[in-house]
Amino acid sequence: MTLIKYFRKFLTFFNNSDFLKLELLVIFTYTNLKNIIMAKKVTNKAIAEYVRHQLKTNEKWALAALLKIYEFQTEDEQDAGYTREYNNIGFSGVDGEIMSSFASQFINKGWLSPKQKAIVMKRIHKYTQQIISISNHDMLVTQILIKRNILKV
Repeated sequence: MTLIKYFRKFLTFFNNSDFLKLELLVIFTYTNLKNIIMAKKVTNKAIAEYVRHQLKTNEKWALAALLKIYEFQTEDEQDAGYTREYNNIGFSGVDGEIMSSFASQFINKGWLSPKQKAIVMKRIHKYTQQIISISNHDMLVTQILIKRNILKV
């Protein structure tokens, strides 16, 4: 007997309104519990692989990551094009100048050339762990579960 059938049989003495509210609460709780159990199967490695893949193949993800990392840099770092403060988020010394200039151009002009986008797509995946650390973990897990066809949109 499913959980819902059990509650329907057990709670037949409630009026329809109370029963419906209780049934919806049970369904909601059961669904959330199922999602939590499934979410535990999403490992940190799976999250890193998913984010790295998105950064390598999805232009929107790559540009959003570029802007997000740039946003976490101080104004001095943005102007200088390299990391001065070590807050675990920022471009490495090799990428600092070029990636900062791309982010600045994208913010100011709203575009990057195809060649600039290609460079961003080639380099941005190195910052996977930084992107994960500043991302909404639950949203990443949800996206992975959707991709695995565990959750439906």
